[in-house]
Amino acid sequence: MILGEDTTKSSVIEAEKVEIEGAEMFPARVKAWMRQYDLSVDQLQQSFLIENGAVEFIGEISGKNNKEKVRNAYILAGISVYLLTGEQRFDDAAARTLCVRFGIYDHTNHSKYMKGGNEFAGSRERGCLSHA
Repeated sequence: MILGEDTTKSSVIEAEKVEIEGAEMFPARVKAWMRQYDLSVDQLQQSFLIENGAVEFIGEISGKNNKEKVRNAYILAGISVYLLTGEQRFDDAAARTLCVRFGIYDHTNHSKYMKGGNEFAGSRERGCLSHA
C-alpha cells in the first residue's frame, strides 16, 4: 500500500483490461469468468463448437454410470448457455436434448438421476439455475 492506495483494487482493474484473444463474441461476464480461471478460447473450442451465435458441446460426456453422465450433461448444457448469453439459467429441454443426442436419456430414470444433488435449482417449467 503506497499513499493509501488499495493495491488489490488496482490489480482487479488491470486484470479486467486484459483482453482475451478471440473472445470478442462472449458477454463481459463470460470474459471475466475466463480470466478468473485462465481459460482461452482455444481451450473452450476443444469441447464446444462456437460459431454463428450458437454454442454446442462436442466433447465426450464423462461419468462412471448413466446417472453421472446425465448430471454432467446438465452441467455442460448450462455452460453452453452461459458461454452464449452470460446467464446461468438454462432450459431443461436443452439438457434433455443433449442427453438424447449422446444416448444417455433414460425416460424411466431421468428424473431420479436429477434428484439429490445441489448443482441445480429451479424446475423443468421455469428452467434450471446452475450453481456449479
